[in-house]
Amino acid sequence: MTFDTCGGMRKACVPAVVSKQPDRKNMPQKPLILPNGKAFPSRGAAENHFLDMRSRHALNTPIDNPADHEDLMALLERYDEVIHDGPSKTGKGIAHFETRMNRTNGGANVGFWAIRVDNSETDFSIIKAVAGKGSTESQQFSDACRVAIADDLNVAKDAHFVTWGDADGRIECEATGALIERSEGRADYVITPIRDIVHGFRSAQGWDERLPDGVITRPNDAQTITQFEDPSAAADFRRYHHCVAQIRIVAKNAPAPTLRAGRSQPPVRPLKL
Repeated sequence: MTFDTCGGMRKACVPAVVSKQPDRKNMPQKPLILPNGKAFPSRGAAENHFLDMRSRHALNTPIDNPADHEDLMALLERYDEVIHDGPSKTGKGIAHFETRMNRTNGGANVGFWAIRVDNSETDFSIIKAVAGKGSTESQQFSDACRVAIADDLNVAKDAHFVTWGDADGRIECEATGALIERSEGRADYVITPIRDIVHGFRSAQGWDERLPDGVITRPNDAQTITQFEDPSAAADFRRYHHCVAQIRIVAKNAPAPTLRAGRSQPPVRPLKL
């Protein structure tokens, strides 16, 4: 669907629905037992075990500790048992594991990779494997939308600091008033949150129930980000977003209450996309 006017696009945005979150502190802990018999008193304990393991191993180096290899094999087997939104992670068998730096939308993080006996390789998420839940279609679509606008936001941010920067290239954080350099600032949506923009676009396209095949990339080996597979859908979202979004630049360390207090007002110096 192509949108001709900003006015038409704005009508597609809907307010976010605020749901009450459960009190997790009082929820009973669920023990987790991996296929190799390794037992943890809770999923949190299992996550901490593998996060600690991840920090102990050098990047891009085979993990040769037998106990760690065995636990990772069991975790990967659990992944294949409970998550079915992509091809098998184990495949024809695992030769070894290693940690690598994953480049994702908005930054980078260290993750486990499995290198198979046929020399194919794949990444996998500790959190998803322990929880036994894959990414929902809504999460994948939101990720694709964010990837589609990432470069435009970076270019606009560069121009913003050139336009509004002082002699040292610093601008005022619109939330706190503090002077910040480019590396210290980030985009902050006001009036309409990014999740509502994504939802509005999806609704306007008629994709509320499900996404048509071929719109976004589906989970696959070595895929650390989801993006639009259909270039025209990506272009449509970029146009929609740029017309609806109202964005200010704030300090990355600005307090959350201060940020929330200013999000009902238009930006003083809006980011121009």
